[in-house]
Amino acid sequence: MEKKRLYYLDHLRVILTVLVLIHHTAITYGADGSWVYEDVEPTKGLSVTVIILTLFTAINQSFFMGLFFFLSGYFTPPSFEQKGAGVFLKDRLIRLGIPLIFYTFIIGPFIQYIVRFRNECSFGRYYRKEILTFHSINIGPLWFVEALLIFSILYIMYRKFFSSSHRTTRSFPSNRSLFYTAVGLGVSAFFIRLFWPTGEGLLGLQFGYFPSYILLFIAGTIAYKQNWLEQLWKETVKRWGWIANTYANKWLPH
Repeated sequence: MEKKRLYYLDHLRVILTVLVLIHHTAITYGADGSWVYEDVEPTKGLSVTVIILTLFTAINQSFFMGLFFFLSGYFTPPSFEQKGAGVFLKDRLIRLGIPLIFYTFIIGPFIQYIVRFRNECSFGRYYRKEILTFHSINIGPLWFVEALLIFSILYIMYRKFFSSSHRTTRSFPSNRSLFYTAVGLGVSAFFIRLFWPTGEGLLGLQFGYFPSYILLFIAGTIAYKQNWLEQLWKETVKRWGWIANTYANKWLPH
């Protein structure tokens, strides 16, 4: 049986990819955040440009990477069921592990050397001192690949010991459930950031953002198993769309 392609998810991925590019471009030209290259000199006080770009990145950060994890979670169960645990793990290690290693030990060190160390020492000396000793491990934008590889391994363990391949049809969560989930997510992120503020983490993973990443990856797997996207009502979309538009009109500059 030929699988029906979900074109609206393709469109969503394209939009999210564009947002990623704009997000890091905004950081390059003044928005608050961390990126390998910043084109503007630090200034005292806040300019209009900095405020607008930072507002954009703050709102963008609240949802765009989480949606990537949701989509990754949504397509994980069918891939696992089609390939089986062994082949699925091998595929993840090839598709995710090889790019991660290549960036960490080849592309990342070269970028870091050009941006920060080229005037201090030779590339060979930098590589021996920082990379081969693991003193400086730069995962860079491949943190998403790293996190997805970890999530995939945990998903394999879960499916092997706790879950079956049976697929059911259940209604999309109610507005009340979505509201309580959003509140709980905000509270959990707040407490985690008391210990790991924004910008801090381990091996490129900023833990303050991970409550939403973990939740949405799990939600993606459940959405596939329970056919949530096929059960999504127009009324739900309209209501949350109205909330988003009301927020945007009230708080965003015109």
